Amino acid sequence: MKEAKKVQITDPVCKQIQLMLKGGAKQTEVGALMGIHPSTISKIAKAGFSVEKYLENKKMEREREKQAMKPAEEQQPAEEQVPGQIEMDLTPGKPEMSDQVKMMRFMAGQVDKLYMKLETINDTLNQILRVMRKE
Repeated sequence: MKEAKKVQITDPVCKQIQLMLKGGAKQTEVGALMGIHPSTISKIAKAGFSVEKYLENKKMEREREKQAMKPAEEQQPAEEQVPGQIEMDLTPGKPEMSDQVKMMRFMAGQVDKLYMKLETINDTLNQILRVMRKE
């Protein structure tokens, strides 16, 4: 079986592809005549038949593929931490949590208790108002 010779994409090649497509030829036909894969013909057309734009798009596509190959944790940037937000680090062998973290957790618990008390007071007041309206 004979290996296909790789065609160098140049300005004259792009111009030929443009003229053939403009003349009504299909991408598969142009690809067969030029010895270029039809998907490459499509990419050249998307680049406006410009070699520079085609090569730039090809480079960007390779970069995206490289990013996709990296493990997920390397791809995603760390989320911004909101001031006052508790950070959890679950790495093994981590020393005990600091006093500041303990205090923040305690305060969060106290605020939650306060919220529940206020909800209870609000419900009670609403019940009283309903009873007063009926009378």
